Amino acid sequence: MNLRVIGMSAAVAAALAIGGVASAQPPHGEWGHGPGAGAFLHGISLTDEQKAQVKSIEQASWASLKPLMEKMRTAHEQQINTLLGVGTVTAETLHPAVAQEESLRDQIDAIQTSTLVQLRNVLTPAQLAEAASKHAQIEQLHEQEHALMGAEP
Repeated sequence: MNLRVIGMSAAVAAALAIGGVASAQPPHGEWGHGPGAGAFLHGISLTDEQKAQVKSIEQASWASLKPLMEKMRTAHEQQINTLLGVGTVTAETLHPAVAQEESLRDQIDAIQTSTLVQLRNVLTPAQLAEAASKHAQIEQLHEQEHALMGAEP
């Protein structure tokens, strides 16, 4: 097998592997506090008013994120189509789709950062301390898991 085929296979595999990055996720009411914006809220007792604030923040965030994620998926598909298409592929032919995906990723990151700050601002100092304590406990459990599995943390 020649190096060009190996390189192209690796590039296609990498591109396919990151395809899930742009997959859309439903708003808070359907996904809970998973690995998305409000994961640090998991296990924290919120008042009804705080729950309403969190829901409102997450819905607004989702409304902004969803179209960007759909555009990102399209840009990613353009990369795959270019890589798997007929003809020579160069950095110049692939660059526009890569640049668009990077720009969209930056916009998504900015929205997610803003969402995290807004969600954090909903919590009281006592709730923040509780979240920090739970986080520390989870980190200790991860370290124990790595030790049991024989892997470095």
